[in-house]
Amino acid sequence: MKDQNNSIRIVIDGHDFVMGQVALTGRDILAAVEAHPDASDVLIRIDEGRARLLAPNEQVVPADGQAHFRVHRKGTLRYLKVDDRSWEWGTSAIGEHDIREIAGISEDVVLHIVGGDPLRTGGLVDLTVDWVPAVISKPDTSRALTVPVVVNGRPQHLPKAEVSFEDLVALAYPDRPPTLSEMFTVTYRHGPAERPEGSLAPTQTMRSISGASYNVTATDKS
Repeated sequence: MKDQNNSIRIVIDGHDFVMGQVALTGRDILAAVEAHPDASDVLIRIDEGRARLLAPNEQVVPADGQAHFRVHRKGTLRYLKVDDRSWEWGTSAIGEHDIREIAGISEDVVLHIVGGDPLRTGGLVDLTVDWVPAVISKPDTSRALTVPVVVNGRPQHLPKAEVSFEDLVALAYPDRPPTLSEMFTVTYRHGPAERPEGSLAPTQTMRSISGASYNVTATDKS
């Protein structure tokens, strides 16, 4: 954005810069981070809901009082589509997080690579293929079939109408398989109206209730 001295504030790779010129070009922005188009450094503008190349001689017109950029040093211009909008990028792949951040796509929306699998969290879209990759966003309809609860203080979504003792132990300790020397206790609050508080024993199940809070603790039999 412009300040009282007619300078422009921009963001390059997450860092703020105040530029003295009113008529900024792509070359000026690259120079601010000691980059240069002659060195194959690629400047990508990312604040308009998509990623696109800003050419060295192209003038910057701040959107909503600011302009955001990503610099890909010694990059190669690549292409993709996100929800039918053409994007340009300066590296061989683009990350799922970058797509969400630039396009403003929330975490409760699923990204799908057209002709491929859903784009997992932290995944990459290969931009070196012989065609233009396309990514589309779809609402996560599976969430509509789940029940939000809290397990050991962490939000979780139960994917079925009933939850078992074993389900809750697996949610509470996903990376810790049970052993013969270990036993668990499961207690809950804000459960069904007929029994809002209580405990579960092994193999026992209960109706999943939105907002229920479960506490799973592990103890050593010895």
